[in-house]
Amino acid sequence: MQNTRTFGKNAAIMELKKQGFIVSRAGGDLQVGNKKVQIKCCNSDNQWAKSRNVLGGWDRIDSENFDYLICVVFDNGFDWVRYFIFPQSEVKDFPQAVWRNARTLKNLTLIKDEERTEEIVKGSENRWDKIY
Repeated sequence: MQNTRTFGKNAAIMELKKQGFIVSRAGGDLQVGNKKVQIKCCNSDNQWAKSRNVLGGWDRIDSENFDYLICVVFDNGFDWVRYFIFPQSEVKDFPQAVWRNARTLKNLTLIKDEERTEEIVKGSENRWDKIY
């Protein structure tokens, strides 16, 4: 059985290739053409997501370390996967959080049935055309 990070990253790589992108690994991130792509993953069946009615949640996002962010969310059985694509400029508008090491990073939490979530989903889900 794969862990959350491994499954999400592999699913994103396969989907990028299916969309016609040439993908290579660059350290912990991906290189798509000459653009650096970071993958963040979330299992929507975990206790945290269920207790807060969350579609997906991603944290510790450093918007200075990539050109594009792909947020991957899936269920416990890996039966369905959803992809949300963001250019760096959109990530800079995500809410900020200060972590223990005093670095200010970004967070994105998509709460089900919220208008803001619906707007984000509409503008980012499967928007592979944002990567150019």
